[in-house]
Amino acid sequence: MTKLDEQILDLRYEEKKHTLSSLEDGFYIKGELVEFQEVEIENQNLTIYIPQDFITLPLEIARVKYPAENRPQWIKSKADTSVNICVSLLQAPLDERNLQNEITNFKALIKRLNPSNEFYENEIVELENFKIAWFDYKSFAIDNQMYNMMFFASVQNQMLHGVFNCLYDDFKEWKTPAIQMIKSIKIKNIEVTNG
Repeated sequence: MTKLDEQILDLRYEEKKHTLSSLEDGFYIKGELVEFQEVEIENQNLTIYIPQDFITLPLEIARVKYPAENRPQWIKSKADTSVNICVSLLQAPLDERNLQNEITNFKALIKRLNPSNEFYENEIVELENFKIAWFDYKSFAIDNQMYNMMFFASVQNQMLHGVFNCLYDDFKEWKTPAIQMIKSIKIKNIEVTNG
């Protein structure tokens, strides 16, 4: 293959990435088309779009990946566990009017746990029936660097808390889909009251 052939293939790939860049159409991620589907977050009256090939993380693997007993309630993952999204509804009130303060508090807690963590962006998004806040950061594991996106909202006087993570080397490909997944969260057929 000549240098020109490689450049043409690169341009075609970039064009596909730009034309397929929504949850409805899919995303090209690491050279493959990733298609998304809306799924129910069991026992939480919520739906979210996630990649079609994500699986429920088996309990024995979840116990290793998230060793604390208060691990996330709902964990979906690529089969190789390199990309994950987790959601929990916690019996902890969250004041929607103070989401920016909550971002600051969560960041401070994460920084205390590991001062080497690096923070990037944060945003508060108005969804259909509630506001959701997110921020992203790089963390350092024993053998790798991870890209993390934490998100939270007040839903039915409970705290919706979630985390998306992938290998840091892959974050440029996953960041936009992750934000769109977070923004796709909907409440199913229940009235929303925010504290």
